Amino acid sequence: MYKRQIVNECLWIDGDENFMGLVTQVQGNKVTFRLMKDYRAKSRTRVWGIHARNREQNMAINLLMDPEIDFVTILGQAGTGKTLMTLAAALTQTIDERRFSEIIMTRATVSVGEDIGFLRGRTFLQKFVIIDEAQNLSPKQMKTLITRAGPGTKIVCLGNIAQIDTPYLTEGSSGLTYVVERFQGWQHAATITLT
Repeated sequence: MYKRQIVNECLWIDGDENFMGLVTQVQGNKVTFRLMKDYRAKSRTRVWGIHARNREQNMAINLLMDPEIDFVTILGQAGTGKTLMTLAAALTQTIDERRFSEIIMTRATVSVGEDIGFLRGRTFLQKFVIIDEAQNLSPKQMKTLITRAGPGTKIVCLGNIAQIDTPYLTEGSSGLTYVVERFQGWQHAATITLT
């Protein structure tokens, strides 16, 4: 059965560990893609001193480093490298490349409830924003954070839908699920699940 590709979908071929591509355009049955960089150990290309341990991590680093992708969602269990890769990409693009002026990292903790701090009226300009433990945010809280993104800002949401700690949220009502569904197919957004 034919599966329809979406923009910014990662491609690979079973049995060929070296082929990794990213869908850049879909027009009817025609799919355009470009090859991804290889950040694995054998290539010696590093991001802030780290390399990808496998194909999935390599794809995630490519999404994080892509200047055309402004919104990245990385899902996966603890220990899959979500936070480490994101911080490495943020440091490289902020300190080395000067693409961003600042890194902002926030973590949703259950104890804050509806209070997510003092964001009203603030816009993030040229910031690399990391939202960790995003599965614990409601759709309203998530919307409040991501609508603060101004020109030149990249937002990265990290989380594990199976580890929701907020009592009133489920996999279907989590803000993380909300953004994955809303941004799917948008040319400046990408989602990857690490196993």
